[in-house]
Amino acid sequence: MKNHQLRLVLLSAVAVAVILLAFFLVKNRPLSVVIATTEQNVEVVVYGLGTVEAKILSPIGFEVGAAISELNVDQGDRVKKGAVVARLYSAEQQAKTEQAITSIKVAEVRLKKALAAIPKMKAILTQTKDSNKRSQTLLPRNLISREQADKTQMEQDVAA
Repeated sequence: MKNHQLRLVLLSAVAVAVILLAFFLVKNRPLSVVIATTEQNVEVVVYGLGTVEAKILSPIGFEVGAAISELNVDQGDRVKKGAVVARLYSAEQQAKTEQAITSIKVAEVRLKKALAAIPKMKAILTQTKDSNKRSQTLLPRNLISREQADKTQMEQDVAA
């Protein structure tokens, strides 16, 4: 019986030792390190926020305000007359222009519809005037009711 207990204790001790060894090996394993490669001819690009100011006041500038999307000169560069010094970010201005053009087209379509409706409206007005005139001449002779005469008068007033 003691032999059996001894085996059980030894087996437990070996199991604990194996578990501790496995934990130690997993925790202290070597780390993998990725080495960065060097690149040649890397373009230098500088981004930043700020204001472009001149040391000497020159009579140049933009007629509208917007963010600069392209700057073609640097401090100390000589600039020829008519050269493009900078370009503005024009997407917002283009969107406003396209919106205005669309509004003009919509207004033109509405105007055409209104102009096309004028002859029809004139014909309706003429018809209601004629109908009212007939009703007003028939009313004194009691050939139509007062209600019918009022109705034709109202239709003429609405058409006018």
